[in-house]
Amino acid sequence: MTQKRRILLTGAGGFLGSALYGVLGSDADFSVFGTRSPRSAASSGLLCLDISDTSAVDQIFSELKPDIVLNAAGRAHFRAGDSVADLFSANADGVRVLAEAAKAHGVKHFVHLSSTLVYGEPCKGTIVEDSPTNSSKIGRAHV
Repeated sequence: MTQKRRILLTGAGGFLGSALYGVLGSDADFSVFGTRSPRSAASSGLLCLDISDTSAVDQIFSELKPDIVLNAAGRAHFRAGDSVADLFSANADGVRVLAEAAKAHGVKHFVHLSSTLVYGEPCKGTIVEDSPTNSSKIGRAHV
């Protein structure tokens, strides 16, 4: 019998992450460890993790020893009181911290999932894979 592959799924409390958590959690080939943001409501079975906190991320990698990291954590929209720096922290700094920890802990598979926020806010029209990004619009009305 082969050992189950260990998946660390960040953002398991979000829209996409929760769907992945449900599907992967029912697959007998995987042990799935889901995380949620400290800012989100508590959710049964999910670990609380700020992905931009280097020491917290290192600790969770040391404890869980994941084979695969699926990063669905991130901020797709502004919330009341958010700044561009808040989004940058979640969507850039956090990904960097996760990627560095994955490399340091020998994780061979790292998958990053993004959102439509890279196209600017609000998005108009149909978005396809080769649509141009427009990060200059991010937060223009919110800064």
